[in-house]
Amino acid sequence: MNLKLQKPNKRVFYFAITITVSLLMIIYFNENPQLFRKKEVLEKTVTSLEIRNESITNIDSDNDTLYDWEEVLRKTDPNNPDTDGDGTLDGIEVALKRDPLIPGPNDMTSDQINTDSLELNIETDPDSFTSHAGQNILTSILENSQDPNSVFDAELVVSEISKTAAAEVTYKNRYSIDNLIILGNEEVNIKKYYNQFIPVLISGFTEILLLDIKTPQDMKEKVPPVYDKLSKNLFLIPVPKVISNVHLQFINTIDSISFYSKIILDENNDPLLAYYALPNFTKANTNFEQLYTQITTYPEKNGIIFGEGEPAYAFFNETES
Repeated sequence: MNLKLQKPNKRVFYFAITITVSLLMIIYFNENPQLFRKKEVLEKTVTSLEIRNESITNIDSDNDTLYDWEEVLRKTDPNNPDTDGDGTLDGIEVALKRDPLIPGPNDMTSDQINTDSLELNIETDPDSFTSHAGQNILTSILENSQDPNSVFDAELVVSEISKTAAAEVTYKNRYSIDNLIILGNEEVNIKKYYNQFIPVLISGFTEILLLDIKTPQDMKEKVPPVYDKLSKNLFLIPVPKVISNVHLQFINTIDSISFYSKIILDENNDPLLAYYALPNFTKANTNFEQLYTQITTYPEKNGIIFGEGEPAYAFFNETES
């Protein structure tokens, strides 16, 4: 089928995904403004336990001989000296190896705390990176608490979590040059490439722009599949060797935008990982614009002219307004 496109304004296509990305970020951050504040998730965790740049805090708000951080681990009330109401202070019960959460006297228990079963009072997926990060912080506090001379290095913990999170949100290219159909660099092949590339690109952009998106959930469900479809369709196009590397980078960049979008839009379940995906997400969109420019300016720079009957003609011969 010889597809002929109506004369478009090239700027519309140049900024199409960027517009969609901006929309995603506006909707998302209106709903989740906390992600704008640097390292807020980790800093809140650390400062709320009053351990930042200090040894384990010795604050005991209810004077029950248990420090507040110990109350967090044991799930007792830091503002109630007798959580279970049996007439014995929480700290005394712990010292006597009794359970401060169960009214005595028949509440004998081990003094050991099973750090593997600690639960955090946060509304995230228990298997998420965010939950595991919080778990690691609390476990580190417990381990350090056994030595009164030890210092809990909050900055070190945050640094380690940051490194792990960065690795979790690193996109790995899914599309390889080995499976790309490579053509010779003859002009006929270059024109063949663009006469397929432009319609596929415009179709994908148009599909994105026409999505009915009103909420972050709409974005989560509708946008990534379109990105996935676009990258797959572009990968099926035979490409001249001279353009193959930038073409492959372009495909993987679109695929990475989908990858990061999924992480960011899953913020309710994993806010910490979403935060660390944001810089990569922004960088991917910058790369997209640069690669798009490289591909779409190649014909003009190399004297490739499309006839009126060719699908790419309208795109490259539009009248700038």
